[in-house]
Amino acid sequence: MSWLSRKGGRQPGGARQGTPESHDGPADDLGRPVAPVHPLPPPTPWPPTPPPVWPAGLVAETEPVKVVVTGPFAAGKTTFVGAVAEPGHVATESAVSDGTAALKTGTTVSLDFGALDVPDPAGTGHVRVALFGTPGQQRFSFIWRILAEGMRVFVVLVDASRQESRDQAREILRTFRGMAPDVPFVVAVNRWDESDDLDRMTLALGLRPADAARLVRADVREHAAGVRLLQLVLQHVVPRPPALTVTGAAAD
Repeated sequence: MSWLSRKGGRQPGGARQGTPESHDGPADDLGRPVAPVHPLPPPTPWPPTPPPVWPAGLVAETEPVKVVVTGPFAAGKTTFVGAVAEPGHVATESAVSDGTAALKTGTTVSLDFGALDVPDPAGTGHVRVALFGTPGQQRFSFIWRILAEGMRVFVVLVDASRQESRDQAREILRTFRGMAPDVPFVVAVNRWDESDDLDRMTLALGLRPADAARLVRADVREHAAGVRLLQLVLQHVVPRPPALTVTGAAAD
């Protein structure tokens, strides 16, 4: 090896010591290779919601179907119950004095309650629904288990415009599924944006891909839109068997 070779001179083959090897692909200003930037996959569009089909026997039930509406603070629960319920619905709100007042001036402290007749999409009748709205703040979560007693289905409302609401909805959904693992549910996305991605929303809420059919978008401010949401919700209810009717005299 020559003195030039030991001091960084020319190497065999004509390459100079310290000169980076050539690379195919992107490089920075100093010629160093950098990882290629791959574009994000296109968003998964929300598929059209198919018309709801209620299970056989649901319209024949004579007792009201209990539906619990839960979700984070300021997700639209009180608005939803008030928009669809018959006159005389109950709302138990108290003034908000902490930092959440920027979102909403009042908060539910026990429950919202309302009732209505929801028409069967097939036009064969209607189902009487009793709506129970839960408080959204964690400090009132002890009421959730009380209101969940006897529910046939529950709805989780989420404000898609706020990341905090998505995170809280995920935890509330997990809590309710833990309390009532056999009770069906629907997640209703409120205040969505057209750029919202279905797959990312499913992942953000902790849902499995198979549960994506239970994820719907809904404007809960309007009566007609709220009734359509309830029609979608009721298709997941498992009908109760009809009560047995005993006729004739008892055998000796």
